[in-house]
Amino acid sequence: MNKQSIIFLVLILIGDMAYGCSSPPKYYFYSPIELVSNSSLIVLAKAKTKKGIESKYRKFPIFESVKFDVIEVLKGDPEISSVEMKGYISKKTPYDFGNHELKEFWDQPMLGAGIAPGDCYAYGLYDIEGVYLLFTDVGHIKSFERIQDLDADLWLTHVRGLTE
Repeated sequence: MNKQSIIFLVLILIGDMAYGCSSPPKYYFYSPIELVSNSSLIVLAKAKTKKGIESKYRKFPIFESVKFDVIEVLKGDPEISSVEMKGYISKKTPYDFGNHELKEFWDQPMLGAGIAPGDCYAYGLYDIEGVYLLFTDVGHIKSFERIQDLDADLWLTHVRGLTE
């Protein structure tokens, strides 16, 4: 196999990932206050169903479209009952940073339960029936945090305080 064939094969295999993000967008580094103020819809919601999304370059799902039932609207349309988010279904429960009490979660803007695959947007890792605090229109790494204890989770408490 010659050099050109190898390069062509690599480009085919990486498909839509070839259009990566050359530098992280500004919103990746939003503080919690900036994240809340730049979000039009923030909800606490339970993941209910999923459907694979096929890539135009590949014939198998690379993302899931996950439908959530809204439990509480913290910011935005109070009548909304469901939202859909792109992301990945995790085989294990996404990490919640000890009810979001770990100092690292608060000190590092790029540390959260989401993942950023290189396309200038972050996506959630979900498990069906899990409860999440979702910022639906900001591709920030903390926009998809798993909430396991509704009464003790520090991230949920903090965001509620910022939206009151």
